[in-house]
Amino acid sequence: MEQRSKGQGKKEPLELLRSHNLRVTPQRLEILKQIQRTEDHPSATELHRRVRRKFPNISLDTVARTLEQFAKIGICRWVEGYDDVRRYDGMMERHHHFHCIRCKRILDVRPEALEEPPLPSLRDERFKVIDFRILLEGICKKCMESEQDP
Repeated sequence: MEQRSKGQGKKEPLELLRSHNLRVTPQRLEILKQIQRTEDHPSATELHRRVRRKFPNISLDTVARTLEQFAKIGICRWVEGYDDVRRYDGMMERHHHFHCIRCKRILDVRPEALEEPPLPSLRDERFKVIDFRILLEGICKKCMESEQDP
């Protein structure tokens, strides 16, 4: 499991829950801490496995519902993936994603690592574009290196 570096300008978990008027429970705090510290964009099932180390009786349903609630109010995001399993991202700062077509890993791409195109102006009156995310696809370094191993 990859760890996020500290100092991303985010609120502490307790403060974040309170600022959204959520009841603070030890389980909610742990779910939030786990999603904020990981870079592997886990599913609810994977996050449930991690949270159960501290709270063995927590149900998968509780973790899944909490993640859905967090995503709806903007504490975390849903991440587009290759399969039907919804994955989550706790990094709320602007960034993009790289999907490895071999191992299915999702890696964060910081905006400064990518020359971003300007926000497109579309001649379509049905909607107004206010933001965009870039999804890159290819083969990650781990997969490239494993191809070279005999």
